[in-house]
Amino acid sequence: WPTKGTVNIEIEGPVGQRAGSMGMAGTSIVINGSTSDDVGWINCGANITVLGDVTNGAHNAGAQGLLYVQGSGGARCDTMTKRNPRFPPLQSWYFRDVGDSFAEFKAGGIAVVCGVDPRNPDNILGYRPCVGMVGGTVYFRGQIKEYAKEDVMLEELTSQDWEWLTTNMKPYLAAIDKATYEAELTKSIGDWRKIRARTPEEKAERRAAMGTDIESWRLNVWEKETGAGGIFGAYLEHDRTIIEFVPAGADRRFKPVWNNNKYLPPCAWACPSDIPTQQRASLIRQDRYEEALELVLKYSPFPGTVCGTVCPNLCMDACTRGQIDRPLDIKSLGRLSLDIP
Repeated sequence: WPTKGTVNIEIEGPVGQRAGSMGMAGTSIVINGSTSDDVGWINCGANITVLGDVTNGAHNAGAQGLLYVQGSGGARCDTMTKRNPRFPPLQSWYFRDVGDSFAEFKAGGIAVVCGVDPRNPDNILGYRPCVGMVGGTVYFRGQIKEYAKEDVMLEELTSQDWEWLTTNMKPYLAAIDKATYEAELTKSIGDWRKIRARTPEEKAERRAAMGTDIESWRLNVWEKETGAGGIFGAYLEHDRTIIEFVPAGADRRFKPVWNNNKYLPPCAWACPSDIPTQQRASLIRQDRYEEALELVLKYSPFPGTVCGTVCPNLCMDACTRGQIDRPLDIKSLGRLSLDIP
């Protein structure tokens, strides 16, 4: 939608999540103000203009179309984007800067961060940008503190990059009412840099050049980012020394314990005769009706009189299934046992 013609939408006032999600080619959306999360989610060709800021997840998983942002982007914008070579690449334009985890797992499309009056002038791409990026390009103007060097390359713009950027800058600035900034943003190719995904060959060459084996990778990468010096360091209290063989017997650090049927279910716990009603229910589910009726005879010689008539059926009161449905009808089961020879 639409398959023929065009659809033009203009939105005023507060905007909820996923405005313009799964938009199709031929759709134009103008939002007069800022948006909530996931604007342009899985965009399939719509042109979306936001005359304000976008929050987290803008253009998440997008494939085609345009996103023009007059302000800044939140966390995880342009994540998991993709490219269908049958169509022009996805474009995301941010006038100021973007938040943390930008372009995470990006697999296609072009993102442009102009860096005009950014919230954080020293780091306009936020914390940990481009982690896991495998495709696409990011053009940016301004300072950054870090990027995922194992996944992407930081490069100067080529003449082809500059031609594309300056050509597409004009309609973007016109759409967000910032045409007066064109001269500033296109005055020098040296003001801009780009980040692109490493090719599989480049990644292989980098690993070979580093000469990384499992031992050094564990110490220098895993421990630093995820282990003792990383995000889970505060929770690692167990013995982490390396065992050089497959441990067995007394050498095992962690021993699985099978606790099945260690504790009584509520029904059996409440029953004065400890009748395992849960086993009866299991037998019924297996279509073993006669065995289910005979089971109670091991605990009471008069189930029809006791369970079926006299007993207040404390097992039914304790049954947790009654919280969402209704307990098993123990009175009826007790009476059915009268027919067991």
